[in-house]
Amino acid sequence: MLKHLVLIASFSFALLSSLALSAEPASGTVVSFPGCKTFENLCGDVDLSGNVNIADAVYLISYIFGGGPTPDPLWTGDCDVDGLVNISDVVYLISYIFDGGPTPCAEPRGSAGDNTSPYLDCIEYQYDGESVLLLKHINACFNCCPLEIFADISVLGNTITIVESETWDTMGPCPCLCLVDLDIEIHYLPPGEYTIEVVELCLCGDYELLQFTVELSSSPSSGYYCVYRYDYPWGTF
Repeated sequence: MLKHLVLIASFSFALLSSLALSAEPASGTVVSFPGCKTFENLCGDVDLSGNVNIADAVYLISYIFGGGPTPDPLWTGDCDVDGLVNISDVVYLISYIFDGGPTPCAEPRGSAGDNTSPYLDCIEYQYDGESVLLLKHINACFNCCPLEIFADISVLGNTITIVESETWDTMGPCPCLCLVDLDIEIHYLPPGEYTIEVVELCLCGDYELLQFTVELSSSPSSGYYCVYRYDYPWGTF
């Protein structure tokens, strides 16, 4: 079911990391993050029967109008993914069950698109030749409904490490993963050879890391580095 819940998106989240140079290695704050996530519940399956059917619509009606039990987790009842559980979710669910309407949570919050293949996980870089490095993580994997997205950056010697993380609202994460573009700025970075490595949320097991070495010279330069991904949410529309 998750295959057709994916949103191929091109959100742009600008994050600034000013790394002051000193005798000690400059560094940012690295925080803990959820790591790889799996979802055992189906969106719309509010009674947790393992199926989405009319019993779920009755359950939602009872919750909304009759003081019935709250869906647990609550996001299973947010079928139209507007951040609320109300009568519009019942209408959405009934349309899916009886009229062939869209799958619950088929249209996660936010949408856009770009021309990068969904099979590629890429870093584009631009360096001004002096101190500012602009990075764009194309097709970064996050939950489809994050409250906030973060990229914590550390520079130790000639290694730049980017740790990606996210938070959610009280509804919790959506039952789907999405590809987004993440813009990052690093300031006060002198010319030199650097290894850039990205710690991504959605990679578990034996995956090729998004890691490469680049020479940032005293002249402006740009380029990109990509790896192929074949598992969800990469390679899906």
